Amino acid sequence: MFSVRKAKQKSFIGGACVCLAVILIGCGPGREESADQFPSRAIQIICPWGAGGSTDTVSRITAQGLQEVLGVRVNVINEAGGAGVTGHSAGARAKPDGYTLTMLTAEINMMHWRGLTDVGPTDFEPIMIMNKVCGSIFIRENSPWQTMQDLRNAVRENPGKFTASGTAKGGIWHLACAAWLKACGLPPDALTWVPSTGAAAGLQQLISEGIDVVFCSPAEGKPLLDAGKVRLIAILSRERNPMFPEVPTCIEQGVNVEIYGWAGLAAPVGTPQPILNRLEDALQQVAATKDFETLMRNAGFQVDTENSQRFREILQADDIQFGQLLKDARIVE
Repeated sequence: MFSVRKAKQKSFIGGACVCLAVILIGCGPGREESADQFPSRAIQIICPWGAGGSTDTVSRITAQGLQEVLGVRVNVINEAGGAGVTGHSAGARAKPDGYTLTMLTAEINMMHWRGLTDVGPTDFEPIMIMNKVCGSIFIRENSPWQTMQDLRNAVRENPGKFTASGTAKGGIWHLACAAWLKACGLPPDALTWVPSTGAAAGLQQLISEGIDVVFCSPAEGKPLLDAGKVRLIAILSRERNPMFPEVPTCIEQGVNVEIYGWAGLAAPVGTPQPILNRLEDALQQVAATKDFETLMRNAGFQVDTENSQRFREILQADDIQFGQLLKDARIVE
């Protein structure tokens, strides 16, 4: 009886193993999803900066357009922190299947120079730049300064006394501040930089009189500008911004400086090329719509996009340029 019982147990175990193998095969990875099948479920876009800033705004406008073109839900997840490290790192580590994308910003070309992370531009497959923005200078409406020259003179006469913000230490608008100081013939510490999670946080500090100056894109300060709480005194580009035609450039005011940021959608390295092609085609459709143009302009942005090849070239060029700016500003050795 004992041997019969053992034989039955052995037979049962063997049959169970066969069933388990069948179940595992059924649950295992199937064939790679084709571009025609993609997407079959919701997509998420990681925004490495806080809600309310320009990157968040562009991410949500892009998500809305993609949702309509692709026919699936597209969610924006804010993963701010670590001077952009948190969100960019999460995006780089995501499964390379096209369902987790990252709205890269110019900080992807800065973080690794500062030793904050090993994550850099080569950890992503660029898909499309959704907008490019120039820097600008905001002050409070009740500030004693009326022009950029007034600010420059005050900083020259009181080095280190006044504070500025607009992003994390070593971020694109910190570099804009450093580049402006250098063009003014002032040392990089003539303005004391106060790190923030993004322009929205910096602007709130400005109107609450926690800091004196904000460097950011013109669009980021537009709501407070329209509300009469801040003043835009200079644009850091070669030409005036058509969205703010009355505001002079720094160059017009005798300071030869220009600097630009951008936000572009990318996928983790290893994402299949057909999926990348499908996403780029969808983004091209989004950018060509009247709704996208209207939403971007209402937010204070010009529609200025770049395809994946040009995006890749910009990533490579900026990595060299920003590395040098970080050294010039004494942010890195």
